[in-house]
Amino acid sequence: MALERGNVFQMRHNHSKKKPTDEEKTKQAVHPIVRRRRLLWLSIMLLFIGWTLVQLLVQKNEMWDLEDHLQAKEAELKTVQSKTDVLKKEIKQLHNDEYLLEQAHKMGYREENEALYKVEEN
Repeated sequence: MALERGNVFQMRHNHSKKKPTDEEKTKQAVHPIVRRRRLLWLSIMLLFIGWTLVQLLVQKNEMWDLEDHLQAKEAELKTVQSKTDVLKKEIKQLHNDEYLLEQAHKMGYREENEALYKVEEN
Protein backbone atom coordinates (compact mmCIF):
# COMPACT_ATOMS: atom_id res chain seq x y z
CA MET A 1 0.00 0.00 0.00
CA ALA A 2 1.41 3.36 -0.97
CA LEU A 3 1.00 6.46 1.13
CA GLU A 4 1.55 9.95 -0.12
CA ARG A 5 2.30 12.86 2.22
CA GLY A 6 3.18 16.07 0.55
CA ASN A 7 6.21 15.54 -1.64
CA VAL A 8 7.32 12.44 0.21
CA PHE A 9 6.23 9.08 -1.14
CA GLN A 10 6.41 6.22 1.36
CA MET A 11 5.86 2.52 1.02
CA ARG A 12 4.30 0.68 3.90
CA HIS A 13 4.30 -3.09 4.14
CA ASN A 14 0.96 -4.83 4.65
CA HIS A 15 2.38 -7.12 7.26
CA SER A 16 3.46 -4.29 9.56
CA LYS A 17 1.74 -4.18 12.90
CA LYS A 18 0.92 -0.51 12.69
CA LYS A 19 -2.75 0.33 12.89
CA PRO A 20 -4.03 2.42 9.99
CA THR A 21 -4.84 5.99 10.86
CA ASP A 22 -8.25 7.61 10.35
CA GLU A 23 -6.94 9.24 7.21
CA GLU A 24 -6.00 5.89 5.76
CA LYS A 25 -9.31 4.35 6.80
CA THR A 26 -11.45 6.79 4.90
CA LYS A 27 -12.07 5.72 1.37
CA GLN A 28 -11.99 8.11 -1.47
CA ALA A 29 -15.54 9.27 -2.23
CA VAL A 30 -16.96 8.31 -5.63
CA HIS A 31 -17.64 11.24 -7.88
CA PRO A 32 -21.39 11.87 -8.41
CA ILE A 33 -21.09 11.50 -12.19
CA VAL A 34 -19.49 8.08 -11.76
CA ARG A 35 -22.19 7.10 -9.27
CA ARG A 36 -24.85 8.24 -11.74
CA ARG A 37 -23.26 6.26 -14.57
CA ARG A 38 -23.09 3.15 -12.41
CA LEU A 39 -26.73 3.55 -11.44
CA LEU A 40 -27.71 4.04 -15.07
CA TRP A 41 -25.72 0.98 -16.13
CA LEU A 42 -27.26 -1.11 -13.33
CA SER A 43 -30.76 0.07 -14.30
CA ILE A 44 -30.19 -0.80 -17.96
CA MET A 45 -28.83 -4.22 -17.06
CA LEU A 46 -31.77 -4.96 -14.76
CA LEU A 47 -34.21 -3.89 -17.47
CA PHE A 48 -32.43 -6.08 -20.01
CA ILE A 49 -32.46 -9.10 -17.68
CA GLY A 50 -36.15 -8.51 -16.90
CA TRP A 51 -37.01 -8.23 -20.60
CA THR A 52 -35.03 -11.42 -21.30
CA LEU A 53 -36.93 -13.34 -18.63
CA VAL A 54 -40.28 -12.11 -19.91
CA GLN A 55 -39.39 -13.11 -23.47
CA LEU A 56 -38.27 -16.52 -22.24
CA LEU A 57 -41.62 -17.10 -20.55
CA VAL A 58 -43.60 -15.84 -23.54
CA GLN A 59 -41.71 -18.05 -25.98
CA LYS A 60 -42.01 -21.09 -23.70
CA ASN A 61 -45.76 -20.52 -23.49
CA GLU A 62 -45.99 -20.27 -27.29
CA MET A 63 -44.00 -23.49 -27.61
CA TRP A 64 -46.42 -25.31 -25.31
CA ASP A 65 -49.37 -24.06 -27.37
CA LEU A 66 -47.69 -25.14 -30.61
CA GLU A 67 -46.89 -28.57 -29.16
CA ASP A 68 -50.56 -29.03 -28.21
CA HIS A 69 -51.58 -27.97 -31.73
CA LEU A 70 -49.04 -30.39 -33.21
CA GLN A 71 -50.40 -33.29 -31.14
CA ALA A 72 -53.94 -32.49 -32.28
CA LYS A 73 -52.83 -32.41 -35.91
CA GLU A 74 -50.93 -35.70 -35.53
CA ALA A 75 -54.07 -37.34 -34.11
CA GLU A 76 -56.10 -35.92 -37.01
CA LEU A 77 -53.50 -37.24 -39.44
CA LYS A 78 -53.78 -40.75 -37.98
CA THR A 79 -57.57 -40.77 -38.37
CA VAL A 80 -57.33 -39.48 -41.95
CA GLN A 81 -54.70 -42.10 -42.78
CA SER A 82 -56.89 -44.88 -41.39
CA LYS A 83 -59.85 -43.60 -43.46
CA THR A 84 -57.58 -43.48 -46.50
CA ASP A 85 -56.53 -47.09 -45.91
CA VAL A 86 -60.19 -48.17 -45.68
CA LEU A 87 -61.03 -46.32 -48.90
CA LYS A 88 -58.06 -47.87 -50.73
CA LYS A 89 -59.24 -51.29 -49.58
CA GLU A 90 -62.73 -50.55 -50.93
CA ILE A 91 -61.27 -49.42 -54.25
CA LYS A 92 -59.35 -52.70 -54.53
CA GLN A 93 -62.57 -54.60 -53.81
CA LEU A 94 -64.45 -52.64 -56.48
CA HIS A 95 -61.99 -53.95 -59.08
CA ASN A 96 -63.00 -57.51 -58.13
CA ASP A 97 -65.92 -58.83 -60.25
CA GLU A 98 -67.19 -61.24 -57.57
CA TYR A 99 -67.47 -58.43 -55.04
CA LEU A 100 -69.35 -56.27 -57.55
CA LEU A 101 -71.85 -59.09 -58.21
CA GLU A 102 -72.35 -59.60 -54.48
CA GLN A 103 -73.02 -55.88 -53.97
CA ALA A 104 -75.43 -55.84 -56.93
CA HIS A 105 -77.35 -58.79 -55.45
CA LYS A 106 -77.59 -56.98 -52.11
CA MET A 107 -79.12 -54.01 -53.89
CA GLY A 108 -81.70 -56.21 -55.63
CA TYR A 109 -80.16 -56.51 -59.09
CA ARG A 110 -79.97 -59.85 -60.85
CA GLU A 111 -78.67 -61.33 -64.04
CA GLU A 112 -80.93 -62.65 -66.78
CA ASN A 113 -82.44 -66.04 -66.01
CA GLU A 114 -81.50 -65.72 -62.37
CA ALA A 115 -83.99 -65.96 -59.54
CA LEU A 116 -83.49 -64.08 -56.31
CA TYR A 117 -84.72 -65.54 -53.08
CA LYS A 118 -84.87 -63.44 -49.95
CA VAL A 119 -84.05 -65.29 -46.76
CA GLU A 120 -85.28 -63.73 -43.57
CA GLU A 121 -83.07 -64.07 -40.57
CA ASN A 122 -84.63 -64.41 -37.13
